[in-house]
Amino acid sequence: MERNEFKKALLNKVSEVSDINTEHLEMTLNLGQILGEFLDTIYQFTEKTTGFSLNYFKALRLLYVCFPNGVPISQVAEHVGITRTSMTQIINNLENQGLIKRVANPRDKRSSLVSLTAEGMEEVTVLVTKSHSALAHFADEAGIEKIQDAISILEELSLHLNNVTR
Repeated sequence: MERNEFKKALLNKVSEVSDINTEHLEMTLNLGQILGEFLDTIYQFTEKTTGFSLNYFKALRLLYVCFPNGVPISQVAEHVGITRTSMTQIINNLENQGLIKRVANPRDKRSSLVSLTAEGMEEVTVLVTKSHSALAHFADEAGIEKIQDAISILEELSLHLNNVTR
């Protein structure tokens, strides 16, 4: 079933069983669809410019910018917004590629710290520069005012959504 067909069927079903304003619901569903497509585009952009999925790149960039001397995997997972198990898989893959190393955690013998290797530092320097340059180009193309407007609108909508879900 196509996305628009699904949306139409959903709106019909909702109107059959409730008195919800389907026009408002449709606008909200459209916003969610557009935001989802925008996020998909960001994921594709990250993969295209860096060769890594978004979570891989976020982990590498975090180690590069914030934790050059190492950090527990759990903290990386928390910052990236994924489970420790998923982050461990990412760390294992990056370690196998020679981009990350593990060292014993001097504060907790049961855990290790992860940090970039020299090769990882070199590669991430190039990737961060490349991806951030492309993002700056996007901002120039789209116009900084439009981006600022979008941020303001999304922040306001987020507040409204948070109020409704409390």
